[in-house]
Amino acid sequence: MPQNVKRRGFFSLISPFLVYYGVTLIVEIIAIMGIVLSNLPKLMEGVDVQSLENMQQMYVSEETMNMLLEQFMQHITLITAVSALCAIPFFFWMFRRDKKYELRIGIPQVAKAKAGRYIFIVLFSIAANIAFNSILILSNMGAYSEGYQEASTALYSGSFVVQLIGLGFITPIAEELMFRGLIYRRVRCMVGPSRAILISGLVFGLYHGNIVQGVYGVMVGCILAWLYEKYGSLKAPILFHICANLVSVIGTKVNLFTWIFQSYIRVVIITVVFAALGAAVFVVIRNMFMEPQKDIEIDRKE
Repeated sequence: MPQNVKRRGFFSLISPFLVYYGVTLIVEIIAIMGIVLSNLPKLMEGVDVQSLENMQQMYVSEETMNMLLEQFMQHITLITAVSALCAIPFFFWMFRRDKKYELRIGIPQVAKAKAGRYIFIVLFSIAANIAFNSILILSNMGAYSEGYQEASTALYSGSFVVQLIGLGFITPIAEELMFRGLIYRRVRCMVGPSRAILISGLVFGLYHGNIVQGVYGVMVGCILAWLYEKYGSLKAPILFHICANLVSVIGTKVNLFTWIFQSYIRVVIITVVFAALGAAVFVVIRNMFMEPQKDIEIDRKE
């Protein structure tokens, strides 16, 4: 690492989270205002607008709050997608600024693979997602995590189109810009790739907020950072993340995981088959980048 590299401070590591949660807060406030305004005629029924006491009672009414909260949760997938979409321009600007800074101070840029090698990411993502989900089914962790059950119910309660676009495409792009494009790269400059992969995986797991998604997030987070390191392009973890989320969204829609869960033998067989497939593709990807890389070029743009 060049001598003139300055260690980034703690703020540089938390700033992506501040941006994301700041944007999310604004979107949620707007959503709440929209829900309240759309229900205003119903809320005002039988209320004397001249009576401050009645207005206070209306706003603190448990029944009213539950109704508004229920409507908010019904739109949580859309709100999450809009928040991610609004955060993407900020993350992209921060990502480009980091790249320019690294080029200016002479940090070597990671080589990137050409398009032909990305097919292995698709296979790896599908195999790993099904294998990890099957392992979680076998462990029965979901039954002991109320947070996971609430999160799953909320996220998959929206329309299929919103899930497909929001969870399948928008959220993966935003999360990869934040976790791999910003946090991983910044930690990597401090501690090197190996420890940065582990740290970014742990942070990605904690970000999901419950034990089931946390365990899954740590494993997948490490894989995503490893792919970014190997392929030298943010396109690699984005593609893996999109494929994994699409498998979850479509699999939930067609009751794939329910079907898997119906038979213990079926769960075991599917787990073994897809875990073996995922491991095989992992080895292929690892070996590809151990060979002389004639089809690799330096990326100074992404």
